[in-house]
Amino acid sequence: MVRKVAILETDTPVDKIRERYNGGYGVLFQRLFEECGVASDVAFEYYQVVDQEDNYPALDGVDTILITGSKHCCFGEDSWIQKLVDYTSKALKHPQVKVIGICFGHQIVGRALGARTGQNPKGWEVASTEVTLTDFGKQLFGDIHGSDKMFISQMHRDIVLDIPEGTQLVAYNDVCEIQGLYIPHKLITFQGHPEYDGETVRDIVDVRESLGVFSKEYAEECRARSKLPQDGTHIARRCLQDLNLSS
Repeated sequence: MVRKVAILETDTPVDKIRERYNGGYGVLFQRLFEECGVASDVAFEYYQVVDQEDNYPALDGVDTILITGSKHCCFGEDSWIQKLVDYTSKALKHPQVKVIGICFGHQIVGRALGARTGQNPKGWEVASTEVTLTDFGKQLFGDIHGSDKMFISQMHRDIVLDIPEGTQLVAYNDVCEIQGLYIPHKLITFQGHPEYDGETVRDIVDVRESLGVFSKEYAEECRARSKLPQDGTHIARRCLQDLNLSS
């Protein structure tokens, strides 16, 4: 029996990323999970949900939903965002459906669980970033670097402001106190991007610098950090194991 992972695409990649991977964010996640040993009976399907409020799979036919990152604000009141929050809430209550939330997706999960979300007064986190694992995070990810530290690519300014009831904090740092949420074998979220390699980060930084979102100095700093190691494949592998999706 095929188990379906429904990837809810909440944005379209910048041109260089879309051309390099010949697709949207769903392709990036599928490639990452295939590299990390996803089970052979898992099938991926992509659903573009921006301004497409009817483009959702029936939850009874889904094993896992994954909500991607996005340039959009998680606390927006656009009708498609409200629909996404409602759908996510239903998925979290469904006894058989597992949920993965990445960046914007992490924030949508927080909102669906009643947490406050908003813009971080401490500013952006971009490129490879150190986070500290909690005890639950160490149980999930193990002793990666001989310490409680882990590195993940980032590209965000919005954050989750509360730890929702019934979830566990995975990791934190001084800039963003809620770096991920966890319910064993049910829910895993990250503020960061395990699917982003350094080249992907640099492509986004280039666009945001050209649009005036990042200054030249900050963009150069981000490009330098994008060349540092990050633990995306280790993170993805442990997620597959915890959610019973690995081979």
